[in-house]
Amino acid sequence: MKKSAIFLLITLAFVSNGFSYTDDEDDKESFFKTIEQKPQNKKSNSCEQMQCEVPSIPKNSAYNHPARINICSNVDIFAQGEFLWFKPLEDDLDIAVDTSTFAIQDVSVTEYGRVRNLNFKYKPAFRIALGIDLNHDDWETMIQYTRYNNSITTTAYKLNNPNYDFNPTWFDLEYLNENTFTLSTKNTWKLNFNIFDWIIVRPFYNGKFLTIDPNFGFQAGWIDQSMHAILNNNDEYFSITDSKSWLIGPRVGLNTNWYLADRFKIFGDFTFSLFYQNFYKIKYKEATIPGDPLFTKTGLFRHLTKNSYSAINFSSIIATGLSYGTYFKNNKYFFDISLGYEFQIYSRQNALTEIYLQSFVQGASVSEKPLLELHGLTAKLKFEF
Repeated sequence: MKKSAIFLLITLAFVSNGFSYTDDEDDKESFFKTIEQKPQNKKSNSCEQMQCEVPSIPKNSAYNHPARINICSNVDIFAQGEFLWFKPLEDDLDIAVDTSTFAIQDVSVTEYGRVRNLNFKYKPAFRIALGIDLNHDDWETMIQYTRYNNSITTTAYKLNNPNYDFNPTWFDLEYLNENTFTLSTKNTWKLNFNIFDWIIVRPFYNGKFLTIDPNFGFQAGWIDQSMHAILNNNDEYFSITDSKSWLIGPRVGLNTNWYLADRFKIFGDFTFSLFYQNFYKIKYKEATIPGDPLFTKTGLFRHLTKNSYSAINFSSIIATGLSYGTYFKNNKYFFDISLGYEFQIYSRQNALTEIYLQSFVQGASVSEKPLLELHGLTAKLKFEF
């Protein structure tokens, strides 16, 4: 009898101990799933093992909740290409002016007529970027390159009015003979604009339908300009003015996305950069073809090179437009397309006018160098994988 009682107690203790791990309902399910689970191939795709669902907007208003694109991939890389249709603008690049001289009470008075300007036009450009999503607090980082090389040619002709004289602005006409008539000037302005940006971003929600992307980074690149002018379309009398510079400095920005319906959104972006810029090659030269009988002096007769100088300048960019983005292929990829309009300004970029003025008046300077402005349409494609 004692043996039976002892045996019964041992049996109850064993059974009680064996099922003590399954008191909790979740633990029970885990226990039985572990028993029923079959061995799996260790090399199976991690995306097939996990539930890859498209991230949805927060059900309640969220603040500081991560808002970056979250695809099903061990390495989250994105690339984007952007077509730019930009028009440049810059003051103090006049190519000619019409003047009329007359006397009032024996005093010679010069009246200035129409000022001839460059005919700035829209030209294509591009911007490309490559980036990666980081595991550190949902940050993103990317490298971006913008290239805009433009060449604009404008020809101005003398007015068919004997009361007005024609005065090209990029020449010293004192070397022309009295019998030489200036009938036209042909000017070609060139811009070589190349900017690199390194950017780090942390997108987050501010509510349910607004995301904010504060970003910080550095900007570097070079901006070169030149003006090539010839008289009477025959290359016999010409001038060339050059300006070359490089720049580097920090940049900050704030990008916003205002979601309308599904994946449609309005974006508004702002960027500000403060940079050190070195103008290392600034020169002006004026010359004629040797032996030409129309000119009192032939060959290279005016050549001025200014020493390099540096300045702290700034740039700002404002862009807005409409965008649509979507996940596809079981959330393994993301595609975004956007159309917008963008404005850019770069401070104190026209060093051409100053070196030209100094070639005639020693010590002449331009106190406020004009802005270089770019504006136009943008079309961007982004692919994340």
